[in-house]
Amino acid sequence: MSTFSAVIVENSPETRAEMARLGVVLTPKDGYSMVAVRAADFAGEAMSLASSISTRVSSPVLGIAMQTSVDVYAIEEHHRGTRTRSLVYGRDTGGWEPAQGERRPWEAKLFFSQPRARWKEELEDSDWSEADVEAALGAFDAYDVTKLAKLPRMTAAGFSAFLHHGLGLPPEAAGVIDRRGWLAKLLRFG
Repeated sequence: MSTFSAVIVENSPETRAEMARLGVVLTPKDGYSMVAVRAADFAGEAMSLASSISTRVSSPVLGIAMQTSVDVYAIEEHHRGTRTRSLVYGRDTGGWEPAQGERRPWEAKLFFSQPRARWKEELEDSDWSEADVEAALGAFDAYDVTKLAKLPRMTAAGFSAFLHHGLGLPPEAAGVIDRRGWLAKLLRFG
């Protein structure tokens, strides 16, 4: 089982300054940086922190959370303190909850970052008909989420491909923000 939550920020001078205020030093680089969030309410704290950071920087901030043992994944985008997009997937709760907000450019990376053959296998292993799979492959080839009749299930492999191939993030977080209480830290919970 893997439980993980983080914020993903654009690595800019203003974002580096904000992260330093929170105790995380980001090295200058192009693209995005992922900062792990340790907390008892791992998903809630990541989303709250993304919202808070977004009030102090000009670029959007993503909050992400996943629990791979039960295939639960959440992504929220925050800009200027407002949640602009929310996608939540739960295998045991029927798949994708209704999305909140307008589609965002990173969604193509979320759904199309795996190799085409692997993505096709995952569609074939789920409840997609042959015609639905072929139509979805057309959306994959066009790199266009709007051409999908429905959203495919999310898996650990798909989420990992989004983070590491789609967004270009390294496997390790650039830093950690620890939001656990003192007792949890003392007892090493969370």
